[in-house]
Amino acid sequence: MSKLAIRKIIVGGGLAVMLVAAFTIYCNERFSNPVWNSVNVDGASIWTGQSWSSFLESMDDAQLESSPISYGYVPRKDDALTGVNVAQSVFDRNPKVSSIYYDVEENVTDCVIKLAGVRTDTGTYDDVAQVAGPETIKTPGSIGTTYIWIEKDNALVLFTDEDGGIRGFDLYYDRKGFEGRFVG
Repeated sequence: MSKLAIRKIIVGGGLAVMLVAAFTIYCNERFSNPVWNSVNVDGASIWTGQSWSSFLESMDDAQLESSPISYGYVPRKDDALTGVNVAQSVFDRNPKVSSIYYDVEENVTDCVIKLAGVRTDTGTYDDVAQVAGPETIKTPGSIGTTYIWIEKDNALVLFTDEDGGIRGFDLYYDRKGFEGRFVG
């Protein structure tokens, strides 16, 4: 075998290893999340733990306008609120989506928002529970019920009305932020 052929094999093998590593990192980021850690904002797929650059790319691909705020981003459509707020992890070397908040009443667009494939405008607790399984914590309130799912450091907080209809949700990537608001 010639030296050129050996170099080609070494370079090709090195490229193959780099491609496998990149794909593994992508899969670990995307698919190691709980099934409920998936939000679709008018076609843009986002999740907590997603890299900030990937999140911004997703917003651009869905042609949602950017409205940066001090702690993150508010996706807008046709200059109107979608009801979604996305917070950025500010202390990470490689910023990520740290939390996603949604309030049905703040969605003043025709934007379809889905949580784990469930439409938030017509979906109910039962629809989310079919996907997410049994909740970890259930707290009845005066205007509805709050349901909480916790998996590893991820948390989903679902707010419902008296009939079980979705009023909003919070998704957390870092349990510390979640526990400060809802536990203890």
